[in-house]
Amino acid sequence: MIPVCGITRRERSAVPTLSKLRNALAGRQPDLREGGERRAAVAVVVLPSPEGEKLLFIRRASADGDPWSGDLAFPGGRSEPGDATARHTAERETCEEVGIDLLEADCLGRLDDLQGRAVEIVVSAFVYALEEAPALKLSEEVHAVHWVRIDDLMDPSRHAVERFDYRGHALDLPVIRLDDLGADEGPPLWGLTYRFVELLLGLLGRPLPSMPWREDL
Repeated sequence: MIPVCGITRRERSAVPTLSKLRNALAGRQPDLREGGERRAAVAVVVLPSPEGEKLLFIRRASADGDPWSGDLAFPGGRSEPGDATARHTAERETCEEVGIDLLEADCLGRLDDLQGRAVEIVVSAFVYALEEAPALKLSEEVHAVHWVRIDDLMDPSRHAVERFDYRGHALDLPVIRLDDLGADEGPPLWGLTYRFVELLLGLLGRPLPSMPWREDL
């Protein structure tokens, strides 16, 4: 079993949302999926600010053959043979994609592992809190970055349903529209990233509409 992250946390004042998130993650055992040849990991990076805590999203660059081309996502990527743990994958990929070194960051905990549908892959997510906005250096895999307030993700006026084609089937799936926040270069927030946001906001007592999946798809 891959260890749940539990680095020593520095004592400091925390605004209510971050404090609630910290306590919720510390008091639960995530649902981990063992095995699987294809694995990936992402970093959910939380930044406190006077306007409210923000999460870091990337807009993936358009690329032929990439099933997530142009999507909004958390920084992260596929595991490599040299990665000792899923957490190491998340930290390595985040450094490579946006230039953030998470080795000294405050790791609050781990969300449940999720199974990809469009691509058969198990994805892990680790939550980190930063003390201040970092300098970013984007790789060619990243088109843009967006700091989005958690309050904006919770805003019901941003929640919608859009139709997606999945293996020849039309699926109506929940999304979060962030167009007016500058994230208008591609699809809205959906898919695996939506599901991780759903898990995160559920820990804060603000659940999103659930994403339906039919077992025969």
